[in-house]
Amino acid sequence: MPTNSLDLAYRRFLQSSAWLQMEFNRELAAFRTGKLSIKSFSLSPEMATLRLHDDWARCCREIVLASAVDEPTTITGTVLAKAPGIATLSDAVRASIQSTSTRRYEPKWATAREAIAAAVHLRIANLATVTAAVGATNSPAEDLRHVRNFFAHRAENTAAKVRALSFFAPGMSLNAADLLWGPVLGGVSRFESWIFGLRAIASAAIQ
Repeated sequence: MPTNSLDLAYRRFLQSSAWLQMEFNRELAAFRTGKLSIKSFSLSPEMATLRLHDDWARCCREIVLASAVDEPTTITGTVLAKAPGIATLSDAVRASIQSTSTRRYEPKWATAREAIAAAVHLRIANLATVTAAVGATNSPAEDLRHVRNFFAHRAENTAAKVRALSFFAPGMSLNAADLLWGPVLGGVSRFESWIFGLRAIASAAIQ
């Protein structure tokens, strides 16, 4: 496999998310069997949520910036040309910052809108593929982002955004058990469904 293959970003996300999935499921098993209370089922799952969000941001950043500067090979074997006017990683990073017109730092890569804006500004060769994948309507990235923000800040505005999510139902509490455990279609936990969904998006983005 070429050392500058886009598949490397995908594989790194697979590896990091597999570890988070394992840690989450270990805590969940203890919770289900009564070894952990609802209160105790919080620290590791919440930290796993923060880490998953960070890992997803890193994956999106790597795919976009590598596409711009590394002349990488896609999973289908296409070699991408460098983005116009981009010679180095520093060039690509500066251009990505320019896409965030109201700030002076890099995009919030885990937010689809900002990652896509950076890809558009950079004019990466695989723009259509990346934007279609990252901007998919069934992406769990926004649900993950809002839950992550609540766990990180526990403010009224972050709580309100979680309550406004489509999966949040009457009677649910703002705790790890209700937000992360609740089984979804297929019988997996919501946290696992986020991992599977993000993996699918990352795979689609490197085609």
